[in-house]
Amino acid sequence: MQDRLDSAFELYEAGKIENILVSGDNSEADYNESDNMAKYLQERGVSEDDIYIDYAGFDTYDSMYRADYIFGVKDMIIFTQEYHLSRSIYIARRLGIDAVGYVSDKHSYMSIKKYKAREVLSRIKAFSEIEILKSKPKFLGERIVVE
Repeated sequence: MQDRLDSAFELYEAGKIENILVSGDNSEADYNESDNMAKYLQERGVSEDDIYIDYAGFDTYDSMYRADYIFGVKDMIIFTQEYHLSRSIYIARRLGIDAVGYVSDKHSYMSIKKYKAREVLSRIKAFSEIEILKSKPKFLGERIVVE
Protein backbone atom coordinates (compact mmCIF):
# COMPACT_ATOMS: atom_id res chain seq x y z
CA MET A 1 0.00 0.00 0.00
CA GLN A 2 2.81 2.42 0.81
CA ASP A 3 4.24 2.11 -2.71
CA ARG A 4 0.87 3.09 -4.17
CA LEU A 5 0.57 6.09 -1.87
CA ASP A 6 4.15 7.19 -2.53
CA SER A 7 3.53 7.03 -6.28
CA ALA A 8 0.36 9.10 -5.99
CA PHE A 9 2.18 11.61 -3.79
CA GLU A 10 4.97 11.97 -6.37
CA LEU A 11 2.48 12.98 -9.07
CA TYR A 12 0.57 15.21 -6.65
CA GLU A 13 3.74 17.00 -5.58
CA ALA A 14 4.73 17.43 -9.24
CA GLY A 15 1.36 19.05 -9.95
CA LYS A 16 0.23 16.26 -12.29
CA ILE A 17 -2.83 15.37 -10.20
CA GLU A 18 -5.02 17.55 -8.00
CA ASN A 19 -7.00 15.01 -5.97
CA ILE A 20 -6.38 11.59 -4.52
CA LEU A 21 -9.15 9.09 -3.82
CA VAL A 22 -8.05 6.50 -1.29
CA SER A 23 -10.16 3.38 -1.11
CA GLY A 24 -9.90 0.65 1.46
CA ASP A 25 -11.47 -1.62 4.00
CA ASN A 26 -13.12 -0.24 7.13
CA SER A 27 -15.17 -3.30 8.05
CA GLU A 28 -13.65 -3.84 11.49
CA ALA A 29 -13.94 -1.44 14.43
CA ASP A 30 -10.21 -1.51 15.20
CA TYR A 31 -8.91 -1.15 11.63
CA ASN A 32 -9.47 1.70 9.22
CA GLU A 33 -7.34 1.27 6.11
CA SER A 34 -8.73 4.36 4.36
CA ASP A 35 -8.07 6.76 7.23
CA ASN A 36 -4.54 5.37 7.59
CA MET A 37 -3.91 6.05 3.90
CA ALA A 38 -5.26 9.60 4.15
CA LYS A 39 -3.17 10.28 7.25
CA TYR A 40 -0.03 8.98 5.51
CA LEU A 41 -0.62 11.35 2.57
CA GLN A 42 -1.35 14.31 4.83
CA GLU A 43 1.87 13.71 6.76
CA ARG A 44 3.71 14.07 3.46
CA GLY A 45 2.02 17.34 2.59
CA VAL A 46 -1.16 16.48 0.68
CA SER A 47 -3.91 18.90 1.64
CA GLU A 48 -6.83 17.32 3.47
CA ASP A 49 -9.10 19.07 0.97
CA ASP A 50 -7.46 17.16 -1.90
CA ILE A 51 -8.01 13.72 -0.37
CA TYR A 52 -11.29 11.85 -0.82
CA ILE A 53 -11.88 8.78 1.33
CA ASP A 54 -13.82 5.68 0.31
CA TYR A 55 -14.45 3.56 3.39
CA ALA A 56 -16.14 0.71 1.52
CA GLY A 57 -13.51 -0.29 -1.03
CA PHE A 58 -13.49 -3.93 0.01
CA ASP A 59 -12.04 -5.09 -3.29
CA THR A 60 -11.00 -3.60 -6.62
CA TYR A 61 -14.45 -3.95 -8.16
CA ASP A 62 -16.16 -2.17 -5.26
CA SER A 63 -13.52 0.58 -5.30
CA MET A 64 -13.92 1.24 -9.01
CA TYR A 65 -17.72 1.04 -8.94
CA ARG A 66 -17.86 3.44 -6.01
CA ALA A 67 -15.31 5.79 -7.64
CA ASP A 68 -17.81 6.27 -10.46
CA TYR A 69 -21.16 5.99 -8.65
CA ILE A 70 -20.36 7.71 -5.33
CA PHE A 71 -17.50 10.05 -6.19
CA GLY A 72 -18.39 10.88 -9.80
CA VAL A 73 -14.92 10.05 -11.09
CA LYS A 74 -14.88 9.97 -14.88
CA ASP A 75 -11.12 9.74 -15.44
CA MET A 76 -8.38 8.49 -13.18
CA ILE A 77 -4.85 7.29 -12.78
CA ILE A 78 -4.75 3.98 -10.95
CA PHE A 79 -1.71 3.53 -8.73
CA THR A 80 -1.03 -0.13 -8.08
CA GLN A 81 1.44 -2.96 -8.55
CA GLU A 82 2.12 -4.26 -12.06
CA TYR A 83 0.57 -7.70 -11.45
CA HIS A 84 -2.71 -6.01 -10.47
CA LEU A 85 -2.80 -3.12 -12.93
CA SER A 86 -4.40 -4.63 -16.03
CA ARG A 87 -7.37 -5.96 -14.03
CA SER A 88 -7.83 -2.60 -12.32
CA ILE A 89 -7.86 -0.75 -15.62
CA TYR A 90 -10.20 -3.32 -17.17
CA ILE A 91 -12.71 -2.92 -14.33
CA ALA A 92 -12.56 0.87 -14.38
CA ARG A 93 -12.98 1.11 -18.14
CA ARG A 94 -15.86 -1.38 -18.24
CA LEU A 95 -17.58 0.75 -15.59
CA GLY A 96 -17.19 3.84 -17.78
CA ILE A 97 -14.12 5.46 -16.23
CA ASP A 98 -11.36 6.68 -18.54
CA ALA A 99 -8.52 5.02 -16.66
CA VAL A 100 -4.78 4.75 -17.12
CA GLY A 101 -2.32 2.97 -14.88
CA TYR A 102 0.82 3.89 -13.01
CA VAL A 103 3.02 0.99 -11.94
CA SER A 104 3.83 1.52 -8.28
CA ASP A 105 6.42 -1.21 -7.72
CA LYS A 106 9.02 0.60 -5.61
CA HIS A 107 10.71 -2.60 -4.46
CA SER A 108 10.43 -6.36 -4.91
CA TYR A 109 7.77 -8.26 -2.99
CA MET A 110 8.53 -11.46 -1.10
CA SER A 111 5.12 -12.99 -1.77
CA ILE A 112 4.85 -11.98 -5.44
CA LYS A 113 4.29 -15.55 -6.66
CA LYS A 114 1.35 -15.90 -4.31
CA TYR A 115 -0.08 -12.54 -5.42
CA LYS A 116 0.24 -13.46 -9.10
CA ALA A 117 -1.47 -16.82 -8.54
CA ARG A 118 -4.29 -15.12 -6.66
CA GLU A 119 -4.59 -12.60 -9.47
CA VAL A 120 -5.67 -15.34 -11.89
CA LEU A 121 -8.71 -16.06 -9.74
CA SER A 122 -9.34 -12.36 -9.21
CA ARG A 123 -9.51 -11.81 -12.98
CA ILE A 124 -12.13 -14.53 -13.30
CA LYS A 125 -14.11 -12.93 -10.46
CA ALA A 126 -13.86 -9.48 -12.06
CA PHE A 127 -15.04 -10.75 -15.44
CA SER A 128 -17.97 -12.49 -13.77
CA GLU A 129 -18.96 -9.41 -11.73
CA ILE A 130 -18.87 -7.11 -14.75
CA GLU A 131 -19.94 -9.19 -17.71
CA ILE A 132 -22.28 -11.79 -16.19
CA LEU A 133 -23.60 -10.81 -12.77
CA LYS A 134 -23.51 -7.04 -13.21
CA SER A 135 -22.87 -6.83 -9.47
CA LYS A 136 -23.32 -3.90 -7.15
CA PRO A 137 -20.87 -3.17 -4.30
CA LYS A 138 -21.64 -4.23 -0.74
CA PHE A 139 -22.39 -0.61 0.15
CA LEU A 140 -23.31 2.39 -1.95
CA GLY A 141 -24.29 5.45 0.08
CA GLU A 142 -24.50 9.19 -0.50
CA ARG A 143 -22.72 10.81 -3.41
CA ILE A 144 -19.58 12.84 -2.72
CA VAL A 145 -18.39 14.38 -5.97
CA VAL A 146 -14.63 14.80 -6.41
CA GLU A 147 -13.97 18.38 -7.50
